[in-house]
Amino acid sequence: MSRSAAFFDRLLALLIGLVLVAVGAGALIWNTSLFSNKPETITAPWLVNATESPWWGWAAGIGGVVLILLALRWLFAHSPASKAKSLQLAGSGSEGALVADIGSVADGAARALEASPGVHSAKAKSIVDRGTRTVDLSVTLDTAADLRRVTERIDEVCADFAQMLGTDSVATRTTIHFDKARHDAGSRVV
Repeated sequence: MSRSAAFFDRLLALLIGLVLVAVGAGALIWNTSLFSNKPETITAPWLVNATESPWWGWAAGIGGVVLILLALRWLFAHSPASKAKSLQLAGSGSEGALVADIGSVADGAARALEASPGVHSAKAKSIVDRGTRTVDLSVTLDTAADLRRVTERIDEVCADFAQMLGTDSVATRTTIHFDKARHDAGSRVV
């Protein structure tokens, strides 16, 4: 999901939440004596008249089509990123193609990181993010890990990854997490 889709999801959730809170508060105070001169019922005769007008069918149809298009746009914005499967390497020609499986190389990078001191676990996935092949590494550290040493190791592994593929066209993105289950009150990351 893109950042703009996440922003609009949160904005829409906030607006819907505010409307629901306002309707709920209005329903709670409707039958109290806080407001005088309030009607017993709410009527909307203009809405009844509008539904009998000849333009109503067209307006409802166009509104429905717009809602369907917005729903499709929302679904496509929330579709998972496609996986980056393979990369054609330099040296390919008419005799044959040299191809590297990006996912397998990414898994190897994750295993190399897992063997590093201070790293509790590492996972990798290869995706296409905004048109760029990207290896997304997720590294979980022990809370006592030396962050500087681990980030240097991550940089080394990413450089090895680029060297293995022989190209800088594959981006790497690393997210570092700390293992909360192994939290030790006396240890500190410096």
